Amino acid sequence: MKKILSVIGLLLVFALLFSACNAAGNKEELSTTDLSYIIDERNNCAVITGRGSCSDLHIVIPSSIAGYRVTKIANYAFEKDDLESIAIPGSVASIEKYAFKDCDKLKSVFITDLAKWCAILFGNDYANPLYYADKLYLNNELVTDLTIPSGVSSIGSYAFNRCSKLTSVTIPDSVKSIGWFAFYDCTSLRSITIPDSVTSIEDYAFYDCTSLRSITIPDSVTSIGRGAFEACRSLTSITYQGTQAQWNAVKVSGLWDFLTGSYTIHCTDGDIAK
Repeated sequence: MKKILSVIGLLLVFALLFSACNAAGNKEELSTTDLSYIIDERNNCAVITGRGSCSDLHIVIPSSIAGYRVTKIANYAFEKDDLESIAIPGSVASIEKYAFKDCDKLKSVFITDLAKWCAILFGNDYANPLYYADKLYLNNELVTDLTIPSGVSSIGSYAFNRCSKLTSVTIPDSVKSIGWFAFYDCTSLRSITIPDSVTSIEDYAFYDCTSLRSITIPDSVTSIGRGAFEACRSLTSITYQGTQAQWNAVKVSGLWDFLTGSYTIHCTDGDIAK
C-alpha cells in the first residue's frame, strides 16, 4: 500500500513539473472572450494580436489584461477587419505595421489622452486607424480644433495622418519636432502656426493638406523635410519670422513645396515669391 502511495505521489510530482515547464515554454496565442493577445513576459506587458472571439464592431482595447499592462498592438492585428470604431487606451505605446490595413469600414477612433497619442510609435501609415477613420474623438468629443497639450515635446510620425475633420491645430512651445506624415492628408486643415520651439519639420509632415492656405514658420526651424508641404494646393502665404537670409539658410529637402499654390514667403525684411 505504501509503495502504491509512493508511486502515485511521484506521478503527481512529475505531472506538476511537466505542467509548469509546458506553461513556461508555451508561446501559443492566448485568447479572452473579447480579444486575442500574447503575454510578453520579458517586457512585462500584453500585446493585442487580433479580435479573437469578439464579434463586436465597436472594439475597446483594454488598458490591462490578466494583470499585464497592454502596451502594443501587433502587426496585422486587425487587417481586413470589419470593425467600425476602436477605442485605444493611453497605455498603448506602439502599434506595429499594417495593424489596421484594409479596415475600410472603420469610421471613428476614441482616445482619452492626447499627449500619449502624440507619443505612440506607429509602424507605418496603416498602423494608425485614422488612415481609414476620419474622425478622432477625445473623451467622446469630436476633435476639429486640435490643441496639442503643453509639455508634449514631439508630435510623432503618422499621429494624425488622414484625420480629415481637423480644421485647425494649436501647437505649444514645448514641441521641438513634427514627425513624418504627422498631418498627412488632413484635407480640412486651413492654417497652422508653428511655435519657435520647433527646429525641424520632417518629411511629408503636411503632405496633401489641400485646404491649407497659410503657414507661420519661426526662425528656429533649421530644416524642412522632403515633401513637407507637397500638394498643399491652396497655399498662398508663408509667414517666416526671420530675414530673407535666414530663410535661404534653412535646409530644405527636394520637393518640399511640390504642387503647392503660388505662395509668397513674407520675411521680416521683405517678400520672396515662389
